[in-house]
Amino acid sequence: MAGDDYIADPGLPHPAPTESYWQCPPHALASHQSAQLPTEASVVIIGSGITGTSVAYHLLQRNPHLQVVIVEARTITSGATGRNGGHCKDVSFKTYRQTRERIGRDAAMRLVNFRRSHVDETRRLAQEVHDEGFGEAQFRDVQSLTAVYDQGIFEGFKDGLEALLEDFPEWRDQYSIINGHESHEKHGMPGAHGIIASPAAALWPYRLITGSLERLLSKHKSFSLEAQTPVLSISANDVPSHPYLVRTPRGTIRTQHVVHCTNGHASHLLPALASKIIPVRGQMSVQTPSSELPRLGHSYSWSLCWPGGGFDYMTQAGDAEGLVFLGGGAQQAKEVGVVELGVTDDSALNKPGLAHLCSILPNHFEAAEGTTLKQAWTGVMGFTPDAFPLVGKVPQELTPTKLSIGAAGNEWIAAGFSGYGMVHCWQSGRALADMISGQPQDTIDEYFPTEQFALSRKRLEGMNLETLRAFFVPNPPEIPRSHLETESPHEHQQSLLLSRIITNVEKLNEAVMVLNKSLQEINVQNMNVELVAQMFKNYQSNVLFHLEATDSLKDSTSMARAAEGDD
Repeated sequence: MAGDDYIADPGLPHPAPTESYWQCPPHALASHQSAQLPTEASVVIIGSGITGTSVAYHLLQRNPHLQVVIVEARTITSGATGRNGGHCKDVSFKTYRQTRERIGRDAAMRLVNFRRSHVDETRRLAQEVHDEGFGEAQFRDVQSLTAVYDQGIFEGFKDGLEALLEDFPEWRDQYSIINGHESHEKHGMPGAHGIIASPAAALWPYRLITGSLERLLSKHKSFSLEAQTPVLSISANDVPSHPYLVRTPRGTIRTQHVVHCTNGHASHLLPALASKIIPVRGQMSVQTPSSELPRLGHSYSWSLCWPGGGFDYMTQAGDAEGLVFLGGGAQQAKEVGVVELGVTDDSALNKPGLAHLCSILPNHFEAAEGTTLKQAWTGVMGFTPDAFPLVGKVPQELTPTKLSIGAAGNEWIAAGFSGYGMVHCWQSGRALADMISGQPQDTIDEYFPTEQFALSRKRLEGMNLETLRAFFVPNPPEIPRSHLETESPHEHQQSLLLSRIITNVEKLNEAVMVLNKSLQEINVQNMNVELVAQMFKNYQSNVLFHLEATDSLKDSTSMARAAEGDD
């Protein structure tokens, strides 16, 4: 990906995404539509994931007869909520000291309380949706083990945790630090420099949210849910009470408010946010563990943090089968030149990332040999440069839809959760509903970090894309200064090319070796053959390119020497 291609229009969600295990089988509402698309509404919500569902839930809680319509481009809850890792985990301890210095103690504490409240809110919702227990949503309180494979990063996490506990001393018994040898002895994770244990939850998000939507439909006749209804455009209407026209292939809806809950796709309808919310494609897998691997899904979830800052995340089903849900791989894909920043195509897999995910259990957990890949899929997240979501009213200068003076409506957004939607989305949806309903700002501020998440001019102007670029995009190889000073411009250009090619060849060679090891550990032959073929094809192409560049450099050198002789 060249230049700033990753801030291009993300477009509508792909019509034929990879199949997520979470969505098998699809909920009965997956393709739900009204017989006729409503022509008028008080609020149109774009997106049927956690955030959009929360906005509708809380609006209807305050006004049970409010006309609320959710429109979804694909099937219901088929985006990030139906494709994620099943975690509900606050990791504020990782960077709490830096966050406190950046936004102040009071704001940092409010942010942590906001994130942690999602475990309680998700538990409450699961109990409400599934009256007989947590069967469908499979909600469970767990202890999350953040295993760290770099000593410097581990020390940083411990420092962040100590800063967190300075401000929340009542939580000291909820966190623990497990050093390297104990990581192996207690948790069967050899090679980890240490583990931070913290409170968390795990669940089946797709079932929780589709169950919530089913309840809303049964309770509120004024609520409409429209699958396969992508929004093509938003324009101004000359009726002040319903100043927006939301156009879809099935018709146009007149509405007072429009709420964007489209996360990584937000800038498709709000182009001014193209450099503020960047889509990132994530890779997920579900793996069948060996019979020897302990079934600990009711007790634990896991994160694995690698040198360089990349990390992967894992939950395990709480039943006897103990399926393992493992996601991530973006950092490892980056190392072989695969950039997921700006990618919205969830119809394809990140194959180097998947190969890495398939190697984790046998290489980093005891008794995991024999684990096999059951299913793999991708999903699109939305990242912001400052790692805080954008939640609140969309200023007029950021929307292409310009309303006339006196119009009684607004556009709103909650998006850009930077991979941590489960500890941001539900309460962000609640806050938007409170804002739309006109609740006092002081009431909202009691639970919501309004200032940090708002679309203020100061915040947006201060966003620096280099933060995301550094994490997701490979750096070009550095050439020693002494070498640059002795080369001609043409030779310098050729050396840069050769250095980049050699680096790519070496990394591809390493990737092929890792892939070969993975092939011995997983038994999904068709996918494995495809992965190997692609990796060797890339390897061969780079070797040929290397040889061509070498010949070109030789020719250039000969010409230069000939020119010197002529002089």
